[in-house]
Amino acid sequence: MVPPRLCGVGPMRSTTEKEEEEEKIHMVEEKEEEEEEEEEKKKKKKKEKKKRKEEEEKKKEKKKRKKAAREEW
Repeated sequence: MVPPRLCGVGPMRSTTEKEEEEEKIHMVEEKEEEEEEEEEKKKKKKKEKKKRKEEEEKKKEKKKRKKAAREEW
């Protein structure tokens, strides 16, 4: 949630050093959370790509086996 003084709503008040520190900490935490989410998305995407590749390899192998079986007949 955005503090009232930042969004232009509510009474203007001076910020204290403690509030500024809390704000900085909050911003850093939000940034870290966003970075973690991006990393998770990348890992998930990479995992899905690997899974798709494995499935394609299985299909190719199956086709090769079928073709070899037909040639033996």
